[in-house]
Amino acid sequence: MVAIILLFLLPALTASVPMYHDDNVVYAIPQLMAMARSVQTGRIGLWDSNTFAGGLPHYANEETPIYYLPVVPFLLLADLDDLVQSSYVIFILPYVLHIIWASVGAYLFGRLVLRLHPTGCAMVGLLYGLKLRRYVRAYPRRK
Repeated sequence: MVAIILLFLLPALTASVPMYHDDNVVYAIPQLMAMARSVQTGRIGLWDSNTFAGGLPHYANEETPIYYLPVVPFLLLADLDDLVQSSYVIFILPYVLHIIWASVGAYLFGRLVLRLHPTGCAMVGLLYGLKLRRYVRAYPRRK
């Protein structure tokens, strides 16, 4: 199941398909870079000075990824001098690991709660992890 998910996300993992568009470029990546900068320096940044001309509260925003603890190690590992590497480490890798984690959780839910056959559990994990609605905007169509 995890191998199929990784195969499906291979274009994102190899950076052969652009994944940065719309909100990712103007909101998510600058916000993640600001969070990584504050976490790496050991301070609590109250405002994100890189997004919306500094008018975005950093820690008062309930949608901030800093409250999602599995992201913190990626924020610590990012090389903020290299934009490509840091956006890959703080954006793509946590996204892929989140999908794998959700799929494994769906598999375990099917196995332990619903008491399905392992093949059925694998299908539940794949269907949950590879929801096509999630990827519709990942590859914008050029006219």
